[in-house]
Amino acid sequence: MTRTILTANYLSNEINIPLHVMSSIFEHKGLYEVTRERKMKGVPGPGRSYFEHRFPNLVLPHSLDESGWWNGSIETDEAFRLRVKSAFAYLIAEHGNTNHVVALVTHWGFMDQFVNEVLGIDPRPENHRSPWRADWVFDNTSVSRFDFINGSKNIIYLNRTDHLGLELKSRVVR
Repeated sequence: MTRTILTANYLSNEINIPLHVMSSIFEHKGLYEVTRERKMKGVPGPGRSYFEHRFPNLVLPHSLDESGWWNGSIETDEAFRLRVKSAFAYLIAEHGNTNHVVALVTHWGFMDQFVNEVLGIDPRPENHRSPWRADWVFDNTSVSRFDFINGSKNIIYLNRTDHLGLELKSRVVR
């Protein structure tokens, strides 16, 4: 969460747009740590005062209190897909028929399912059997553009990294 907000904060400052947190936009499985036994253990993450102190211009959801960002359990695949579907529906309802420009800074897993929502397709089971569990591959700091105009959903580009020099590009290899 902090790394994503650091990136978004930089963009917000550079292009002079407000920085809002949508509490439903985060990585697959929720917040977790991996134990010494290599098991995932859900954690709540930082509370409200952590973000208020570190990012004073950040607009936080009212639901974020000191108990943390996440409920502490490991999210199921179905709950994840429903969360992305809900976040997508919210973004379309709020911004779909406007001239708003929304920059969404998130993780690869969320973007993977977000693209499926834009296209109206289900995840391909054969692509989700490996540890990387994805239909779409995104490089770190890649930029994708979606236009939603008059009810149409258009993917203008995915996974652009031309803002990076070759030495800064990284890709997860399947």
